[in-house]
Amino acid sequence: MSRRTRWLVGLALALLLLTPVLAQGRLVLVDPAGRLNESAVQAAAGPLIRRGAQVAVYVVDNGGEADFNRRLIADGLGRSDGSVRSNLIAIYVAVNDRYSAIVFGDDWNAALAVNDNYETIRSTQLNPGLAAGDFTRGVTSALTAIETAIVNPPRPGGGLTINTDLTPVVIGGLGLAGAAAAGAGAYQLRRRRQTRQAAEKRLRDAREQAGGWVVQLGQRFADAAEKAKYDRVSYPPAAVAELLQMQEAARNAFTALKVTFDEIGEQLNREAKPSLEALAAAATAYEQLQEKAATVAERLHALEQRRAELDALARQAQEDVDQAKKVLTGVAERLPQFGNELADHAGVLAPAQRELERAVAVLAQLEAAAASTAARAASVIGQTLINILDRYAKARAAIAQGRRTAEALAAEGYRMDACHAALDAARAALDRLAAALQQGDLETAEAAIMEAEAALERARQEGFDLPAIRAENERRIAALAERGPQIADLIAQGREAFDLVDEFAESTWADICGNGSEAEAAAERAFEHWEAAKAANTMETQEFLAARSYLDAAEQELDHVERLIGAITDRLRALEHARAIARDLLAEADRSINAGRSFVAAHDADVSPQADTLLARAATLLQAAQAEAAKPNPDWLRLVQDAQEADRLADQALAGARDEAEQTARLRERAQQAQQLATAEVQKLVHYASVHDADLAPATIQQIEQVRQQVQQTFALMRQAEEREDAARRQVLTETIERYQVILQMAMAAYQAAYADVQRLEALRAQLNQALQQARDRLDRIERLRTASLLGWPASVSGKYTALQQRFNHIRLPINGEQALNAALAEAKAIITAADELLLTLQPSLSSRTATDSVASTIGRAAGGWGYSRSWSSSSRRSSWGSSSSSSSGWSSRGGGGGSFGRGGGGGSFGRRGGGGGW
Repeated sequence: MSRRTRWLVGLALALLLLTPVLAQGRLVLVDPAGRLNESAVQAAAGPLIRRGAQVAVYVVDNGGEADFNRRLIADGLGRSDGSVRSNLIAIYVAVNDRYSAIVFGDDWNAALAVNDNYETIRSTQLNPGLAAGDFTRGVTSALTAIETAIVNPPRPGGGLTINTDLTPVVIGGLGLAGAAAAGAGAYQLRRRRQTRQAAEKRLRDAREQAGGWVVQLGQRFADAAEKAKYDRVSYPPAAVAELLQMQEAARNAFTALKVTFDEIGEQLNREAKPSLEALAAAATAYEQLQEKAATVAERLHALEQRRAELDALARQAQEDVDQAKKVLTGVAERLPQFGNELADHAGVLAPAQRELERAVAVLAQLEAAAASTAARAASVIGQTLINILDRYAKARAAIAQGRRTAEALAAEGYRMDACHAALDAARAALDRLAAALQQGDLETAEAAIMEAEAALERARQEGFDLPAIRAENERRIAALAERGPQIADLIAQGREAFDLVDEFAESTWADICGNGSEAEAAAERAFEHWEAAKAANTMETQEFLAARSYLDAAEQELDHVERLIGAITDRLRALEHARAIARDLLAEADRSINAGRSFVAAHDADVSPQADTLLARAATLLQAAQAEAAKPNPDWLRLVQDAQEADRLADQALAGARDEAEQTARLRERAQQAQQLATAEVQKLVHYASVHDADLAPATIQQIEQVRQQVQQTFALMRQAEEREDAARRQVLTETIERYQVILQMAMAAYQAAYADVQRLEALRAQLNQALQQARDRLDRIERLRTASLLGWPASVSGKYTALQQRFNHIRLPINGEQALNAALAEAKAIITAADELLLTLQPSLSSRTATDSVASTIGRAAGGWGYSRSWSSSSRRSSWGSSSSSSSGWSSRGGGGGSFGRGGGGGSFGRRGGGGGW
């Protein structure tokens, strides 16, 4: 490479490195609906970016100043305290809300703050394009106007300052020259750029998310502060103090969150171009803010929840007061019907009225809980009064109606003295009730109304209901007259049945002996009660209630008769049925026992002793039943019970034995299958190892030996299974299955290890064969040179050649074992090296040419057969253009502002319609 060429490359690289240092600007473009021509916006923002400006353009559907602030914070261009980056130029458009704004940092005060030039650009360059629906024209015109103002700043009061600033042109030229000269390093730059872009994207996402938390929490704080203005007129002092303490704690947590958020950004901005480590640390710090944000959110939620609870208490208190008033109105509406009996209405209402007034008073003091308690107490008292008054009115009407009914029944001949006495008692109780209500004594009033109701119940039973009681008694007397002969027939049937019981063992009917005599006595008592009821139910006697009691007793006695006789007849049927089925049950039990014994004997080794135990118990019971059947008067019930239990035990023993035998058979089958699978895998391993035994590593050989030992041990264990019985056999079979499964896995692992050993040595053999071929080729070339030489070789050269041939011939194939292969490979490579040296001695010109060709071929391979690689320099991401590094500038106060755009009236919205502005 010539000195001039190296100088040009060095200059190009220097310019390439210089460009990122000079160009610290970037473009943040947010256009979700795709209203802008991105290329046009990028071109318009280019001069500003080359000046080091951080340009941000937001065109969204809905929003305003709050949304603008949130987006600036999220993109790292603004902070929660309202400050922005000193090199910021930002344009914001909310289409549906017809809002536009331009914000800038202190670096551009001379161009935009003087004479409020930013507002002139917004109204004369940005808004006309927006109003016309040409958003690209509006934004690009504003950006171009800002660049013009920077080049020629306005003078206070009017006029322009003409400057000559070639920085954008120079920087742009250097950037183009650097890009053109850096083609050879494009791949490495692209890789670094992609890594940095990924880090910056992570940082941007984390910062946007954290900024969103700060904005959302700030809005919630604003809402909470607005509500706090009304706390003192809505809640009691204690609650106000509690809410203030909760809000102060939440505010402190939020302040700490904002400080941490700002400190992260300030730490990052201390570096002109933060390192990847700094970007990662900042992103992690932003992400970790989630926990602090969650804490603030929880405190705010607790504050909001507590205020909601207090509001709910206040609403409930008012509802309780309204309900109490409604209840007292219901009480007052009931009082006039009682006339002079309840003349003091205020006295009746006084207990409830006192609680209601107290509820209203404490509610006025904002004590909602106490107001609810008092109001509910007033409602309870009012409901109690309503209940008593309704019962009072009903009792008054019942007394009047009762006297009329009593007089009518007396005219029919019924004795009404007891009824009138009960009515008088009810009237006296009502008088006491009225006095208690007017004195506010609800407890006495409750007792009085209950006393009056009890007296009315006596009047009904002893007066008003007498005709109905008398008629019901007559019906029951007639029914008992018909039932009497039926009971006599039933007793006769029971006597006949009991005579047949003598055919059976006395123990089977001793408990019912005497049932017949007791039934006859009960029937006699029932007849006496029936006679007494007939006598008491006449108009002469008029003991209608006593007659009803006599009839109840007579029916109870007859029911007892039916139960006693039923016990006799039921026992006889049970004994006869038992005697009829006893023989069949004995035979069935005997068959079941024999079947169980036969199965157990055939599968004795697979069946546990439990089956023998059950069969033995069944046999004992069967023998007892058979002995009972041999008696003259057997206890058929006991016999049948023993035979049925013997049959059940025999069936249980047989079912259990079959389950155990089937379980053992299934285990034996599974063990055989596991053995077959493991054996097949072991055989494959053994065959492979026997063929390649010389290539196996010691560790692999040890694995194979372990497999062999496990096979021998498991085979011996499986043989033991046939020597064990029942549960022990099943346990051994289960263990055998598990061991064969382990052997299968061990054999597969050992086979994989052996296969890996062989493949590794095969690779060594391939290398060795290649090396031997290369050594053979070189020795053949030396031999051809020796044959072609007319003058012959020196003795030293011939000796070297002969030694190389001998060393080559000492390498004997086949070679097994990794150590031997490595040694042979090293020897072959040594022969190649020595042969190459000998060839260089014999033919130096050829060696030089070969070396030159080798270098050239190496360079060609480095360049690649398809030419050098290239990468695209522009990014596919829409969020930023130009350099993505943070600006070296700091934070500054915020300049600029916004408003509605257009030519309509009503606040300056854009369009040609007035009244708020339309499109």
